[in-house]
Amino acid sequence: MSHGRDLLDLAVLFVRMSFAAFGGGIAIIPEIQRVTVTQHHWLTSQEFADSYALGALTPGPGMLMVMGVGYKVAGVPGALISMLAMFLPVGVVAYLAGWRWDTLKESPWRAAVQHGILPVTIGLLLAGSLTLIRAADVDARAAAITTGATLLLLSRRVSPALIVLAGGVAGVLLAR
Repeated sequence: MSHGRDLLDLAVLFVRMSFAAFGGGIAIIPEIQRVTVTQHHWLTSQEFADSYALGALTPGPGMLMVMGVGYKVAGVPGALISMLAMFLPVGVVAYLAGWRWDTLKESPWRAAVQHGILPVTIGLLLAGSLTLIRAADVDARAAAITTGATLLLLSRRVSPALIVLAGGVAGVLLAR
């Protein structure tokens, strides 16, 4: 496939996904994984999980992982197209909607939208989390790290930054 067609496919994918990212980028992870790994074979499952992890570690939005996908597919132009497609269109719409949102405080539509989106967002977040768990837990050691990190996060007694650091250290130690 040519880079031109790949660039178009990247742009269409990430514009479409940006408008579906209710609750954050993790909500669209299953669909991005399906398209990039299963449909187009641009990445392996492990490369996909690695790109998400790398995107989460960088400053800024976690969905910067789309730049890694784009780079793998079409180099620097792919990274730039992916980033712009993911953030620019939905950013403009969010700005315009936010500008009008406060004027709709008393509207029954606003309350209905907020109540309807909540359960959908929770379902999308759970699906995204399960997709990442399946891609990243390639062996019992990785599954143990995931389980421990999840339990620590749910306890709310340990900083997420410390959990990430501990997971990295555990991964290094267990890989030996």
